Amino acid sequence: MKLFGHFRKAEPESSSDQKTELIDSEARQKQKASLSHEDDEKAYLTDENGTAFIIERFPFYIGRRSVHEGNDLSLPDVAEISGIHASIDFENGRYYLCDQNSTNGTFIAYEDCELFSDESRVEKEEIHDGSRFYLYRTEFTFHVDIRSSQTCLITNQNAETLMLDQCGEEPDAPPAVIITGDETISVYENGYSGENFRIERSFLRNRTVYYITFSVPADIEGEAIPAGERTELFSGCHFRVNGKEYTFLIR
Repeated sequence: MKLFGHFRKAEPESSSDQKTELIDSEARQKQKASLSHEDDEKAYLTDENGTAFIIERFPFYIGRRSVHEGNDLSLPDVAEISGIHASIDFENGRYYLCDQNSTNGTFIAYEDCELFSDESRVEKEEIHDGSRFYLYRTEFTFHVDIRSSQTCLITNQNAETLMLDQCGEEPDAPPAVIITGDETISVYENGYSGENFRIERSFLRNRTVYYITFSVPADIEGEAIPAGERTELFSGCHFRVNGKEYTFLIR
């Protein structure tokens, strides 16, 4: 996953066995502070290609104009997006997606209404971890990571990709777990990726929902689920993949 932010990289060490280090610059310290604005939360967006964009401050403006013209995330090649199209706001401990009087609209993907309909078009709407939204037809997903008390940045040895990693201990009580045999797997707010499946946490209006997507054919409660199909999970349900049985529980 590519991560975009204002960071400086140190030059790679001469030994190929050593990881590239990042300079712990003043800019990085400021970004840590801005990300940790509420209970050590880290907010960021991902686009449909999996590229991540750190939300460094609020309001966080998105549009076709450049960063020098008021945007925090510039999309100059998307003609259908307005100059300053929308913003992510943080008010009283809640996150909001706000349309900035755009021409073609801002839409949230609700499970109970048709996408790009008038009902899915928003002016100001609360969003949560996993909320999927569109600036006209350009897709983003909003993420909030509260797993750790510190944000670390790592690179591969070639320094080609910046990635967001979490350091520190995980919370004691995850909101959901997967049980298989004698093993209990924690599912935190940013989901869980297994060998043959991915579980995501999202919100449907005021309800927390979990979805699973398998990379191979599987079954849930005896019903065959094809690979790639996104299916809602409920607490206590059983699923089987590659002959291994799992039980999903919401705490």
